[in-house]
Amino acid sequence: MKLSLKSEQINKIEMILFKNLQIIEVFNSFGDQFENAINENYNGNTITIVVLNEQHPFFKAIANDNDPFARNFNNIAINEQVCQQLNLTQEEKFAMIAHEIGHILDNTPKDINNRLNREYNADQFAVKLNLSKELKTGLEKLIESGDYPEENEGLKERIKKLS
Repeated sequence: MKLSLKSEQINKIEMILFKNLQIIEVFNSFGDQFENAINENYNGNTITIVVLNEQHPFFKAIANDNDPFARNFNNIAINEQVCQQLNLTQEEKFAMIAHEIGHILDNTPKDINNRLNREYNADQFAVKLNLSKELKTGLEKLIESGDYPEENEGLKERIKKLS
């Protein structure tokens, strides 16, 4: 059953529930476009969507100020200002959303030594949605921005695996 986000502000895609209380259009479009693939990968989670703004400081609890997207447990946050600064296309945003959902679906142990493997695993959900090219260009934009020097090597490794 799918509810209209514009009226009920909740999007139920079969068994994954997206709580998009701020009605963020990119998540609406993502859900519409990838509904079947999301349903095939259902793992019982409810995913809450938030946007960074003055009313929602929660994003700062799970992300750096220069992160376009971030995830903590089953929460995905978008920083629309950073997405605009990076000039991310809608498809690149879709790829990054898919990557964050990939983290939620991934069962890899979460220790510091597995960090890059967890990133590769999360990337695989974007690949499954045929968004590998878009994820690659989005990651390239992160590197080009110069805001992620401590992440550059890992981003480059992920780009290689996506090529």
